[in-house]
Amino acid sequence: EAAGAGRAEPGAATVLPRVRYAEDFERLRDRGDALAAATGRRPTVFLATRGPQARHGARAAFAANLFRAGGLDTVAAGDTTTAEQLTEAYRAAGSPPVACLCATDDEYVENAAHATGVLRAAGARVVLIAGGPYRDEHPYPGAGPDPFGTDGAVGLGCDAVAVLTALYEEVQW
Repeated sequence: EAAGAGRAEPGAATVLPRVRYAEDFERLRDRGDALAAATGRRPTVFLATRGPQARHGARAAFAANLFRAGGLDTVAAGDTTTAEQLTEAYRAAGSPPVACLCATDDEYVENAAHATGVLRAAGARVVLIAGGPYRDEHPYPGAGPDPFGTDGAVGLGCDAVAVLTALYEEVQW
């Protein structure tokens, strides 16, 4: 390669593509703002927190930040331990169409399938789980048969833009 190959001539303008990594999230937040303006309420995801804060806090905070980055509000159940407490907290939150389980792996093994059924019976149309296996199938990374009956997973390594976009496109807020 010749010396100086690929360099612009002195005085020649070069234009690099402008990339703003936040653009996708800004568009998603705009969708949330538009829904809030049209309905008087921001689209909300119910965080089905199980057990004490010390055990579910990290996953609940991650999930809340992910959903909020896309213009969705969140409301957490608190320190629930029973199906009745979870159902009561879900209804008190306004019965959002989307719920996300937030607990430890041990709690998931013991109760996630039951909690998923409780949330669906109470009206949740989409149930996600914070932490877990990620696959690239549509509509939610992690979608498909799993031992807990959830519709997908959010956590480190998930495609947050794909999850949020699918929620806006698939859920009637």
